[in-house]
Amino acid sequence: MTSSLDDLISTALATSLPLCHLYPEVALSVSEKPGVGTGGIVGIVMVIFLVLLVAVDTTCYFTNHCGLMMCIAVNLLGKRPPGAKGLDEEERNVSTVKCSQ
Repeated sequence: MTSSLDDLISTALATSLPLCHLYPEVALSVSEKPGVGTGGIVGIVMVIFLVLLVAVDTTCYFTNHCGLMMCIAVNLLGKRPPGAKGLDEEERNVSTVKCSQ
């Protein structure tokens, strides 16, 4: 196989024509390389945006105490929101009792 390929290359060099003009079947086999399609490119771009979103949201979570992660931490995981006063259950009940006169 390599000797026939060497013969093709030497013939192309001797005639100073591109190899694909002399032997079109060689050009087809070389140009049919599998590559990344449109779906692959879209997937890569979506992954990049997702990584950027998580990085920005993590930065906001630790610096400003806001963002999607903070919302999940407070509402789903039961974490106290920052700046919330640490009142006990008894102190909350006492502050909401109305005095009648």
